[in-house]
Order: sequence, then structure tokens, then C-alpha cells
Amino acid sequence: MTVRLDPVVLEILACPQCHSNVSIDYQTNEVVCIGLACGLAYPIRDDIPVMLVEEARPTRAEVEAEPAADWSVRAESVRAEGDRAESDWAGFDQAGSDRTESD
Repeated sequence: MTVRLDPVVLEILACPQCHSNVSIDYQTNEVVCIGLACGLAYPIRDDIPVMLVEEARPTRAEVEAEPAADWSVRAESVRAEGDRAESDWAGFDQAGSDRTESD
């Protein structure tokens, strides 16, 4: 059975687990998350993707899917580290010389 899914719908869909983009696996008739840590496959029934985590099956045995909340906490941590790194460079001009307020 060939899946008929409007390409616009595919552009709108996102994995409910990790919010990554998805693609269609025509061999298994599933919508598959392309996120590196997730990779869940959601069934397509009567040309309608069933985007429920409870209905999904894992496609990557070696990687366990992490809850989306863990990713948001991790993202906040990375953003905070980036902000600290930017403030470390605040005293340097484009030529790389050390500037102070008295200059």
C-alpha cells in the first residue's frame, strides 16, 4: 500500500518527542523522526500519521530516546555556557588587543 501524504503536511509535522523534523519511510509506511537522539517511527493509518509517542516504535536500539524536557534543560545549559564565553571576549577588540575602560 502506497502512502499518500501531502508534502505540505510533511513540512509541518515534527516529532512530538524531540521536536525534530520527520521523513516518510515508504517501506514500513511510517513517519520517522530524523533527530539524532530520538529516531522514533510513527505509524501511518489510512494516510493519516499517528503522531503519538505511545504509538511509536524505536528505530535505534543503541540510542535511547530522552524526554524532551531533558533536552530543553540541556539547551538552556549550553546557552548559558555560550553567554559566559561571549562575556569572556568582551574586553578584546577585533584586532585581538586587550582593551580596558580607560583606553
